[in-house]
Amino acid sequence: MNREAAKILLSAFLMTFVLVPLLTRFSKRLVSPVKAELEEHKDKEGTPQLGGLVMLPAFLLSSLFSINLNLAWVYMLFAAMFAVVGFIDDFSKIMKKSSDGLTSLIKLSLQLISSFLLSYVVRNRFGLYLDIPIYLYYPFCMIYIAAIVNSTNIVDGLDTLCIKSTIPSFVFLALAFESVGIYPLIMASILFSFLFYNSKKATIFMGDGGSHLVGAVLSTAALLSGRPFIVLISMTIILLDMLSSFIQIISIRVFHRKVFLIAPIHHSFQKKGMAEEKIADRFFSLSCLSSIVCALFV
Repeated sequence: MNREAAKILLSAFLMTFVLVPLLTRFSKRLVSPVKAELEEHKDKEGTPQLGGLVMLPAFLLSSLFSINLNLAWVYMLFAAMFAVVGFIDDFSKIMKKSSDGLTSLIKLSLQLISSFLLSYVVRNRFGLYLDIPIYLYYPFCMIYIAAIVNSTNIVDGLDTLCIKSTIPSFVFLALAFESVGIYPLIMASILFSFLFYNSKKATIFMGDGGSHLVGAVLSTAALLSGRPFIVLISMTIILLDMLSSFIQIISIRVFHRKVFLIAPIHHSFQKKGMAEEKIADRFFSLSCLSSIVCALFV
């Protein structure tokens, strides 16, 4: 890493570190109730949840400092687009004073529109076609991107869990693929800084705006790597967490029975008495392992 890159990462870290306390004071009243079925989270009531309002500007401004603006604008555009979807969901929860924001259909529709635009840009601007016919390319990419974004959104259910589950993938992508640029490391620097305030008991949550931002940068880097199938290995843990929710929904609707005590599975572990810190640390360890395994195939 050269000095210029280090300065960019330092700026991302410091912007987040300095602005989060200011946002926390401003947003103390901008909260939504926790889910009723999560009795273990009663102590989280009243915690501000708009950390993404700091994370997004920190990412955009740090990206502007980078030399490769030809690549930066792609990350910046789609980071903003997906983050806005998350912010709409966050403010919807706050206005309704409910843990439920946008309907699943509306949120998924907005995600798929953004996913289509991102896959179009990657194909036509950067020439990353993948070895599949065009009539399969767009549906695949839309599902691929939406799956990653929803995975980061779902795994953001415990203090530090989203941060510790995604940092290994960001570092892996930056080290393994020159084509992705410095931007995954910028996101990792922001997450490392946000960790200072998000460790249990969190003083602020990143919210859907923050988790959508994380998913946007992660999926953009995954497509720009040119190896989207392989890099999914590094995201095994967050994808399995999302899959547990999908399995639970299908099982309840089709068989009228639950597979897990509660989904996603990280909440099931919590219901069985495992501490939040232990769940987050184990997700981090397994995410590191999956990224190392992924490196074997690159």
